[in-house]
Amino acid sequence: MEDLLETKERFDLLLCIDVFEHIPNYLVFLEKLRNHADRFIFHIPLDLSVLTILRPARLLKGRYGVGHLHTFNYELALAVLKDTGYEF
Repeated sequence: MEDLLETKERFDLLLCIDVFEHIPNYLVFLEKLRNHADRFIFHIPLDLSVLTILRPARLLKGRYGVGHLHTFNYELALAVLKDTGYEF
């Protein structure tokens, strides 16, 4: 299986469903991914909330239970996409 980011493949649409919260250097990943499609659909788990701050075990469950290395709320998720060159 080939790594998409290491190819010159280009698509009309890429789905990025529950992906970059699992990747150690997600900023580099998103910058490289941007070159492979004209349009993107992202689904980003919004794990960061008042509830998870008050009950950190919930954040740790996401980290160790499903492998979320990074946590986001709505504003942070949009800021990350904007900072890595995505327009919406």
